[in-house]
Amino acid sequence: MAEIMNPTYATLETAIVILFLVACFHAWRRGSLLEITSAALYGLLLEEGDILIFQTYNYSPEFILRIDRVPVAIALAWAIIIYTCMHLSDAYGLPGMIAPFADALWAIMLDLAFDAVAIRLGFWTWVIPLDKGFFGVPAGNFYAWLFVAFSFSVFTRLMRSWTRKNPSRSSWQLGIPFVAYGSLLFSMAPFFVLRNAFFPEQGGGLPIFWTVLCVFILLVVQHMVRNGTAGAAAFDWLTVALRSSFHMYFLVGILTSGMFASVPALLVLSIGMICVEAMLALLMWKAPKPLENVANR
Repeated sequence: MAEIMNPTYATLETAIVILFLVACFHAWRRGSLLEITSAALYGLLLEEGDILIFQTYNYSPEFILRIDRVPVAIALAWAIIIYTCMHLSDAYGLPGMIAPFADALWAIMLDLAFDAVAIRLGFWTWVIPLDKGFFGVPAGNFYAWLFVAFSFSVFTRLMRSWTRKNPSRSSWQLGIPFVAYGSLLFSMAPFFVLRNAFFPEQGGGLPIFWTVLCVFILLVVQHMVRNGTAGAAAFDWLTVALRSSFHMYFLVGILTSGMFASVPALLVLSIGMICVEAMLALLMWKAPKPLENVANR
């Protein structure tokens, strides 16, 4: 007898596919379709690689569309997240030296809001108990999220500069996932060394993550305070909507599952990240200059 599809997963996966197609249309209009395509490949590569190498989590078997161990929806979600993070930094007119740090911050805002919620909804499972790490999420995951976005952003932005002079080589963007993933693995080495030396408990290393996060925040805030946020793009409601869809989905999950009562801190964190997103949207709304093709900057 054929297995019956779980409607929750079928709906979630369908929604992510639709959001990805919307994001692709947005990227096509901006001339950055190759970037979001390579971000999806990157999402697939890093998930498959992380599951094989680190073996610290696994996805629910209820996901319908999979490539080996990785749900297709997860790879597409990575693409949406990375693409919208980079577009936010472009919209604020952040220079290439600062933008990757900002991209990492915009990404971690989402993961802080939903990773601990997602494991309680059963979408994926970490090997540590729910009372370890950050509400059941290992510190290394958050540290990795910073460098997942940072690494892809650095090499993609370098590729942008290079292809301006060599437009016929634009397809080389599809090789960025492999370079970025190698950079991600390299960036994880200091975390593992420090964690094993000072925070060997299950899911340990949060002080390392918080320290690196503070450094990223200081760099970005210092630049914004010193140079302002008059960006290259006017308010982009679609980018805001794509990011908000992740926040709202997991906020609804917190409320409908009763999680708000059992772990109220997750509700506070979710609402807090939504408020920060609103502030970022306001900054973009104030940016006065329209942008036709950010990918060619």
